[in-house]
Amino acid sequence: KWDEAEKLLRDKMKRSSGDLQARLKLAEVYERTSRPREAVEEYSWVADRYASEGYFDKAIAMLTKASKMAPMESSLQLKMQRVQRMRKFDHRLAKVMKSLSALDGQKGATATASYLELRRVWGELAVSDLMDHLDNDQLGRVLQVMELVKVGRDKVIVERGQQLDELYLITRGKVEVQLELPNGETTVIRGLEPGDVVGDQALLEQTAWSATLQTTEPVVVLKLSRSSLESVLQGNPDPRGLLDALREQRLDSEIAAAVEKTLQD
Repeated sequence: KWDEAEKLLRDKMKRSSGDLQARLKLAEVYERTSRPREAVEEYSWVADRYASEGYFDKAIAMLTKASKMAPMESSLQLKMQRVQRMRKFDHRLAKVMKSLSALDGQKGATATASYLELRRVWGELAVSDLMDHLDNDQLGRVLQVMELVKVGRDKVIVERGQQLDELYLITRGKVEVQLELPNGETTVIRGLEPGDVVGDQALLEQTAWSATLQTTEPVVVLKLSRSSLESVLQGNPDPRGLLDALREQRLDSEIAAAVEKTLQD
């Protein structure tokens, strides 16, 4: 009695939209009644919820089921890759925490040194290219001194021309890279999203910022100041490796080039 089952499940979900078991049963009803699109939507929704709660294997199982019904759906493949990447980095979390606990003598702004703080931003850290260039020990050392900073909507983080030797790793929210033109108008050079790292040249070369960073929604960033970087380099077994990883970030040079081209045009 598929129609009756569907009605009962829909009524149940109206009372509790987050009922995963009801959604899974509804997906089965869709599957049994040859409605693959609806089934895929439910399996995908459940996968998102599992992933957000850290149940990556369950999320992958749901996405695998959905992919079998819609093998040409590229969005499912992208979701699968993201969850697999998150699972990989989640395995690193325990190792990084062990590295952090071994750095008891480290000084600095240790806002990210607790498991809970790290866990909140770990999914966003997983998509950052910087994480791929740091081993667990170096990652632990950097996170030990990075400061977790919350910035409100429509707030300026740094202004063009400002001498502020800090690097920012965006973990939540969106930021606009803005440039004021000679005629007084403001143009947006590009947007920054979770995982983006900006400020490598300001931090390492102490150059002035080439553009203004302004939030478009509430933002959470991990901030690395020059004094914190210096503390990380002290006693570091591979200081050059850490500096090379920071220098491999390209956003500052890309922004500077875009600013120059915009002003020329």
